[in-house]
Amino acid sequence: ESTRKGKGRSYNHQSTRVPLISQACTWVPMFLDYVYGKESFEVTIENVVGLYFLAEYFKCPTLSKLLSEFIESELETLSCRKNLRTYYVDCVYYDLDSLLPLVFCSCARELPSMEKDGVGYTDLLDEISPKHFSQILSQTDETTVAPIFMARLITKYCSLRRAELSVDFFGDLMKRISVLDHSSALTLLELSLEYDLTSTEKDGNKSQNPTSSVILFQRECIGTLCQEWEQLLDIDQDRITRIMQKLSLRKEHENVLVVWFQKTLIRAANQVSNLRQEKQSLQQEHSALKKNFQTVVEDLEFAHTKYAKLQRNYTTAKSEMKTQISSLVKRNEGQSLERLATEEQWRMDRSRWEMDRQKWEYEKNMMNHQLNVLR
Repeated sequence: ESTRKGKGRSYNHQSTRVPLISQACTWVPMFLDYVYGKESFEVTIENVVGLYFLAEYFKCPTLSKLLSEFIESELETLSCRKNLRTYYVDCVYYDLDSLLPLVFCSCARELPSMEKDGVGYTDLLDEISPKHFSQILSQTDETTVAPIFMARLITKYCSLRRAELSVDFFGDLMKRISVLDHSSALTLLELSLEYDLTSTEKDGNKSQNPTSSVILFQRECIGTLCQEWEQLLDIDQDRITRIMQKLSLRKEHENVLVVWFQKTLIRAANQVSNLRQEKQSLQQEHSALKKNFQTVVEDLEFAHTKYAKLQRNYTTAKSEMKTQISSLVKRNEGQSLERLATEEQWRMDRSRWEMDRQKWEYEKNMMNHQLNVLR
C-alpha cells in the first residue's frame, strides 16, 4: 500500500496480484484497450477465446456478449473448418465449458466436409479428447451422415488416440458403427487386439462384459473381411499375418481365426463356383455369337455376289438403253423431217387453193355483173 498527497487530499493505492493462465497474459493489453475504449481494440480468431476468458474472469458481460456473438457467427461460416482446431484447443486450454458446445456442434456439422476436402481433419481429431469426441458423436445427425462415414471417422480417431481409449470406451464406439468396409474392419480389428481382454473376461454378466462386446465386433470385422477378401490381396500381407498370429495366440480368439478361415474359404469357393458358371455361360454366348457371326459372313458374301450380278445387269441394261435411246432419237429426227416436208406441202396447197378460191370468187362476181346487165 502506498500513499500520495496532493491538494489537501491523500490517495491510497492498493495493488492486487491476479493469478492468470500464462497464455491469457498475452491478451491483457488488448483487454485493457477495450476497457479504456481505445481504437486499437480488435477481435481476431487468435485472440477471441483468450479475451472471452478475461471477460468472464473480470466479470465484463458486455465484452463477453460481444465475443460470444463473434464466435457464433464465425462458427457458422464455411471458413470455420480451418479454425475449428484453434477454437477447440483454446476452449480446452482456458477451460471454457460454456463455449465448447458451440465448437462440438460445428465439429459434428463440418467433419464430413473436412474429411472429404482434407482440410484440418486429422489435426482436429488428434486434439479431441475421448470424452469430447463422444459428445461430438452424440450431436452428429445420423439421418444426414452416411453410415460409412461414421465408420471411417471412428476408425481414424481410434487410430490416432488408441493409447487413451479404454476397452469400455472402445466398445461403446464400436456400437455406433452399423456399416464397415474392408479398410475400417481390418484397422479396427487390429486395434481391438491390443486390448488385454482376459482381465475383464471374469466380470459379472457376460452380456454386459466389454470383452464379449469387443469379441462380437471382431466377428463383425471378420465377416466384412470375408465378404471383401479380394481387397485384402492389395494390402500389406505382413500386416495381415501379424493380425492372424495375434488371433491364434489368444484363447478367447481361438474360434475367431477358424471362423475367418472357414468363411473366407466358403466365400472363395462360392466365388470360384460363380466364376465357373459365368465362364460356362460366356462360352455358350461365345459359341452362339460365333455361329451368328458365321451366318452374317455368309449373308454378306451372298449379298456381295448378288450385288455384283446386279451391277453387271445394270451395266448391260444401261448399254442397251443407250442404244435404244440413240435409235429412237435418229428415228424421231427422220420423222420430224418428213413431218416438216408434209407441213410445207400442205401450206403450199392451201395457198394455191386460196388463190383458186379468190379467182373463182372474182369470176363469180363478173358473171353476176354481166347477168345483171343482160337483164
